[in-house]
Amino acid sequence: MENKQKRQPVTGIRELTPYYDTQLHDILTSKMGNVEGMIVGGRIDTKRMADRANVCRYTVYRWFQADELGLTPAKKIINMSYDAESDTYLVTKEDLLPLMGL
Repeated sequence: MENKQKRQPVTGIRELTPYYDTQLHDILTSKMGNVEGMIVGGRIDTKRMADRANVCRYTVYRWFQADELGLTPAKKIINMSYDAESDTYLVTKEDLLPLMGL
């Protein structure tokens, strides 16, 4: 028992910021206030967002933590921002272009 090997420290892992401190969260909370139930307590409801985008909840967290947003997540975010009352999409591709690295 005395010859136990010590674990090596994990390296190369970056510190994750809370999802509500990201640029994507700021865009979504400012644009999607009218979408029913998407904002709870001033933050995006990730469960409802995942349900509307038809992805798992961890995928939504990955979108918030990503340095760049891909084309497929951008399309899903735009589609879930549809407001039936005004018959418009609340989030546009111009809103997401800075996050896509374009």
